[in-house]
Amino acid sequence: MMQLTKLFPIVVQYFERNNGEIQTRFLIHEVPQMKSDNIIFDVVEKRNIASKCFASAEDGCNTIFGGIFRAEGNNV
Repeated sequence: MMQLTKLFPIVVQYFERNNGEIQTRFLIHEVPQMKSDNIIFDVVEKRNIASKCFASAEDGCNTIFGGIFRAEGNNV
């Protein structure tokens, strides 16, 4: 069976106190063989922006429909 690497895009907006602006970052996180439970938490912690986060929103499109190998089991 082919090993898939999932791409997990994350858009982060945060207030940067030093220049008084809202910063926007688009992050692509590759997640081979990993469930999505802790992906956002891991990325936020690694970027050291957890103390600046006040909300999150997710688009569950792939979670709703699954991937192309959905007949083989949980592949999201």
